[in-house]
Order: sequence, then structure tokens, then C-alpha cells
Amino acid sequence: MVIKVGIIGDLIIDKFKYFKSVRLSPEGPAPVVKEIGRDLNAGGAGNLATSISNLGLKTSFYFALSNNESSSIRKNIDVLFKETNICLNPVKTSQELKIPIKIRYYVDSHYFMREDIERSLNYKDSILEDSFVDEIISENDVLVVSDYQKGFIDTKCLQKIILKSISAEKPIFIDTKNKNKEAIKNAYCLKINKSEFESLFSIKDKNFGENIDNLKNLINLERQKSQIRNLVVTIGSKGSILANTDGVFHAPSSLVEVIDLTGAGDAYLAALVFSHISKYAKPSSDILIKDLLSKDIKFANQGAESVVCKKGTAPISKNFVNKQYLKRYKVGFTNGCFDILHVGHLSLLKKAKENCDYLIVGLNSDSSVKKLKGSKRPIINQKDRISMLKSITYVDEVRVFDQETPLELIKEICPDLIIKGEDYKEEEIIGGDFIKSYGGKVLRVKLFPNKSTTNIVKLIKENS
Repeated sequence: MVIKVGIIGDLIIDKFKYFKSVRLSPEGPAPVVKEIGRDLNAGGAGNLATSISNLGLKTSFYFALSNNESSSIRKNIDVLFKETNICLNPVKTSQELKIPIKIRYYVDSHYFMREDIERSLNYKDSILEDSFVDEIISENDVLVVSDYQKGFIDTKCLQKIILKSISAEKPIFIDTKNKNKEAIKNAYCLKINKSEFESLFSIKDKNFGENIDNLKNLINLERQKSQIRNLVVTIGSKGSILANTDGVFHAPSSLVEVIDLTGAGDAYLAALVFSHISKYAKPSSDILIKDLLSKDIKFANQGAESVVCKKGTAPISKNFVNKQYLKRYKVGFTNGCFDILHVGHLSLLKKAKENCDYLIVGLNSDSSVKKLKGSKRPIINQKDRISMLKSITYVDEVRVFDQETPLELIKEICPDLIIKGEDYKEEEIIGGDFIKSYGGKVLRVKLFPNKSTTNIVKLIKENS
């Protein structure tokens, strides 16, 4: 049974315009620029929904859509979610809740300015009626609220969602910019950043965060006051803190190159939700009665770290989980043409797997084999060679490369171990110096003598 996740929140359209300066303006100290590119991304709760969907969860997205919204915005929404598996559920309204647009301008790769196109809000009642909230909760196993305070969710509405989710025994994860403490009382999980924590809980001493232990104590104190089951506070380059009835935990962040912080909070929350609910094979009230674990915020840190190294609003990638899996295990790598599989190949793969937890085989593409072996090779085409390798129990993954050597692929994977036959000298093994630079190792294994595709082809010719 698939766990269904319902995201309720503000869709924001993020536009990025990139310019190159061509000369200095004679009118003043400003560059004359030429546009060189632009991007369109789903921001706000839309980015969160995309990340959660990319993690493989069945995702429904509920957002406000005014009856008077322009046709161009509606087309943009179709484009933004066309390649996703997200079920879009726009909440129709006659109120003038235009979808906000944020345009970010970059000049020579430097973030220059942001233009926000949104209407000032003056609403009295939330769009979400009780019956619709009941419907959302009944149709989903886990609720996630991403509230950017754009007029879709107010204090009364958020409390309504929290109380109804508790009554239905379904966990709710909340990320809100609401500064009213009444809005988040009794929440199953509240995720906010340090600045939002200071505002929400009226922290007067702005230096409290310099000491992690003091910060942990304060977060737990405010959690208890607001009766929040799990309070998660992200603290930038210092990682994040989780406080619940089991204790208070700090997960430091890794050192990564930060290019753009846009969307980091969305990626963090998506990874947090995924890490928690992926412990359960099917929807169950156990999800609600179990607290978050320290490993959940460690995984969430990794989710945020995976997007800050990218330009623009970037959701978590679809292969993120596999990459994190590989980080926890000893990864081995070997490569070859594997044109006609023989006992020598099987021996190499068996010994390779015996020395690692996860074996990746780099396979020369058809064009690469021709460059190395001549125009009459390969004998077995690339598609069939992949199928045969994948059927071998020792092989966990097959990666095809077009180059004559697998060096680029090795640099992408960064394996812990490279395994090759003893017919290669250690200094001849491609990628050896690279993986040794970060502590990896090269292993040479004994092969069956005179077992090769070349010899098999020669023998066939001699007997034909």
C-alpha cells in the first residue's frame, strides 16, 4: 500500500533571468547587459511538492487559484508540473488571491536583485472550508502545510487543520511564516528556521544561538509550552536541532559549496517527511505515535545540502535516495566491455562483490568498444550486454560510458574501491590515483588464465 502525502500551501512562481554585462554605461556606474538565459520553476509549496514527489511518494498538492487568475499564469502552472506525477488540486476562489511571482536577476553569475509581483492581502476568512479540509485529510495519510502567508492559510485555518488531523490520527508537518503562536499549538511537527523561531516565540536575546546547548534547551522549552510533539529548527551552516519527548538532538551539517539557498527549506522538509514515513510499510497510526529520530534530521540536512549547490529553485533530484544509500555503504567499481560473458568475467565480479557492499559495473558503450577493439566489435550489442550483467547476482548497478576510459564515471561515483584483474599493474588502473586522493583503494584480483573474449573469438574462427 502506498502512503499518500497531501501538501497544502502557497504556490509561488519563481522566474530567473540571467544577464551578461557587455560594457559600462556612459550614463552612470551601471553595466549595459544582454540577456543570456531564463528559467521558470515552481516555488514555495510547489517546490516542496515536487521534491516529495521526486522522492517517490504519492503526492497531492492543494493550492489557491483565483477564478480571475490570468491565462498566462495557468499555462505556467501546466508547464511547471507537466513532467511530475503530482496530482494538482487547485482550490478555486473568487477572492483576488493572485499567485505570487518572484523574478530574480543575475548579472555575470551574481545575484543582483529580486522583483516580487504580488498583491497586498486584505482577506477576512480562509478559503479552506471545513468540508474541504475534511476531504483533504480523509484522502491522504500524511499532511504537510507549507504556509508562506500569501492569503491561503490563516491562524484559524491552520489550527483547524492541526486539530482535525489529530482527530483523524494522521501526522501533520508544518512549515509556516505565521508569527502567531496560537497557529501552531499541538502540531505533530513544526519545522522553522532560526530567524522564524526568534520571531514566533518572541526571543529577545539574539545571541542565544551562539551556544548549541543553550539553543537546544530553549527550543525544547518553547516546544513544551506550545505542546508541539516534534519541533525542528534549522540553524544554517550549523545544521538543525530536533526536540521531542525522547530528547533534544543536534545534527551538524556537512561542508558543501553553497551557490544558492533558494528552496533549501523546502528540500529539508521534503527529506524530513520522507525519512520519517519511509520507516513504515503502510499507513498506520504508528506514524503518529512515533517521534522523529535524530537520523531523520541528518537525512533532512542532506536533502537541503543537495540543492544549495545548484543555481535557482531546485527540488530534490529523483536519484537522491540512491545517492544517500550509497553514502552509507562501501561502494565498489569495476569496468570493461563484457562483450561475450565468460568464467573470467564471473570470477572478477564475484571477487569484486566479496570486497564491497554495493558493486557498480562501468560498461563500455558500443561506440566505445569499437574505438578500443575495432569496427567488428562488440559482438553483443550494448542493450543485451546490460541485460546480461544485470542478471548476475553480484552486480548491483550498471553504468554505461562512451569515453575510452571510465575516468569521468569514476569521478562522478567516487567509489571506495576499484577492482581490476592482476593483468593490470596498479599504476595502470584508470582512476586509481583519483580515489586514493580521498582515501579509496585499488584491489587487483587473480583471474582465470587465458580467459578472454578475444581468445573465445579466435577459437570460434579456428573451428569454423
